Amino acid sequence: MNVCRSAWIVLILVSQLSFAVKMDESTHDLVIQRLEIGIESMDKTDSELPGIQVRLGDLYSDRARLKTMNEINGDCIECKSSRSDRRRAIDLYNSALAKIDKEQQGKVVLQIAHLYNLNDQSEKSIALYKKVISSRASAYASNVKGLAFASMGELSFKHGDFKAAKKYYESARLEELTNRAFVEYRLAWCRLNLGEFDKAVNTLVTLLKDPELLATQSTGGKAVDPTFVQDVSSDLARFLARTEVGPKQIQLLKTLSPEANRKANLKTLAAETDRLGKKYAAVTVWAAYVDEGQVSPEEKLEVQSRLAQIYYDLNNQTEAAAAFEKALGLWKQFGCNDAELCADLRARLRRFVTSWNKSQGKKPTVQLFRAYIAYTQLFPETEMLHWAAQVGSDIGKKQEAGQLFHQAAVQAQLELKKNSGNKELQNILEGSLLGEIEMSEAGKDPKAQETAYNYYLSVNANGPESVQVRYQRAQLFYAQKRTKDAFNEFHFLATAKIEGHGEIKVKSADLALDCLV
Repeated sequence: MNVCRSAWIVLILVSQLSFAVKMDESTHDLVIQRLEIGIESMDKTDSELPGIQVRLGDLYSDRARLKTMNEINGDCIECKSSRSDRRRAIDLYNSALAKIDKEQQGKVVLQIAHLYNLNDQSEKSIALYKKVISSRASAYASNVKGLAFASMGELSFKHGDFKAAKKYYESARLEELTNRAFVEYRLAWCRLNLGEFDKAVNTLVTLLKDPELLATQSTGGKAVDPTFVQDVSSDLARFLARTEVGPKQIQLLKTLSPEANRKANLKTLAAETDRLGKKYAAVTVWAAYVDEGQVSPEEKLEVQSRLAQIYYDLNNQTEAAAAFEKALGLWKQFGCNDAELCADLRARLRRFVTSWNKSQGKKPTVQLFRAYIAYTQLFPETEMLHWAAQVGSDIGKKQEAGQLFHQAAVQAQLELKKNSGNKELQNILEGSLLGEIEMSEAGKDPKAQETAYNYYLSVNANGPESVQVRYQRAQLFYAQKRTKDAFNEFHFLATAKIEGHGEIKVKSADLALDCLV
């Protein structure tokens, strides 16, 4: 059996094997070795040689693919061996190129360009693509030219040159394409990035409405790839957000979205319109999202939190406070079971209130106070309680502010038991105790005043304001004609070893004598 015939037998076996099983790297090694031996002894004028060279190039190219996968997984020792396989494949293709038929020539040229690109020789791949593109119409088949245009479009797209990419993709559309859907998809993105929003939307809409066109994205070209449809419909939501969004656009998105992705796409549209500053449109889309049905309590909670922010951005504080209260009400009623989502929502809700507070400075509103109350009723955090009390004080809600100061002091006291050295907590405790006293005095409620004085002294008997608080409590007793209680307080203050309060000691001594009289 001569060498040429042996090579052909190996080639036939390779073809059969490639259809029967998926060849691994070791199988490629064996077949490549046999074919290399075969073509070494073949005459260069042998008519069978070009076909064997192309098939051998295919084997080197496929082995390079397998090696690349191993390189990515970290399983190789020589992690650049795939490059040498591609170089060998390119040499074999170039040797056979002039002697194969036109249909095969175009495919081989594109394969060479592809291998150049994988070997980081993009300038050579671009040169080949341009050669195909600029050649006379009869030089290459339409599907080859179409793929060359699409490949140049892809290179331009990846480099951010959307104007050039658009031109190449539009030229590719005029040729025969096996993957026309992807070209349309990329063209839509080029138009979006160039500011042609309506054209971009129309391109995706046309794509989603044409099952035959969508089918060109699948491998066999006969069935629609559901994953691709999901991606396109999701991008349609992003594209629509760039246009005027109303009921018509919402319905269009719902119609063209797969049922399983319709709700997610509406959420994308709502979030994008909000992000782009289209607040009124965002409210409309969020309403459509909730109306879609099968919305979990966590999703409703998220929608209300987003609506609160949107209304605030629209300077509608009343609606913002109402939406915020509704969000916290939903949380209180149904709970929140998604740990990651709940943590994010809680942080967002807290940030919403504190940002609102910061923006208003020393002129807070009743709506802000409502938001603080809603938050602290569900999450009685020390800082938030203290800030809520300050807002209540600023807007004249003395009684509510006093209660909030008391809650803040209680929480601070509990936390200090675990972290006694925390200066910030100590400051909040002192400020809240004094805040409660201030609110009780402003309300002129003797009972509330006495309660506030007593609580301060029970919690912080040696605090920086403890002497002043004792004196105020004694004054309260004196005003109520509780002379015995007043005498005991004044006597303590007059006789105690207290530094820096000489004036209070003198007044207390005089008032103690008054009490005795």
